[in-house]
Amino acid sequence: MLNRERTIQVSKAKLLSCAIANREKHKDDVVKALSGWQIMVQEQLTQILEQIEQDPQSVDLSKVIYDLQKPENHIEDYDVMIGMLDWETRDTVEITITDYQNIVLDKWDWKNTWMISNSKYISK
Repeated sequence: MLNRERTIQVSKAKLLSCAIANREKHKDDVVKALSGWQIMVQEQLTQILEQIEQDPQSVDLSKVIYDLQKPENHIEDYDVMIGMLDWETRDTVEITITDYQNIVLDKWDWKNTWMISNSKYISK
């Protein structure tokens, strides 16, 4: 088992390249998720308007708001990491296992929840 406190020295250029690539992938996913979210919101609003015309008492807007949470954008997490690497003056940097998981593997604490909650929008 790996020591969670262990650190390694890595190439700043290689790490920066991973961070930028993962940022772009997240940016693309956010754009897709927002597009899919917008489509679903429009569809549900159209259904609600039709329902209001037929039976205004039966409309429950709280369910729509709960079901269609706007996708979160975590670009800033990537920007902070990229900014730190840009400011680093050495050619190699020391990173932890958590840094490696975030930057190289793109496994942030929020990533699984983000993918699950936004998969319905991205597949639209």
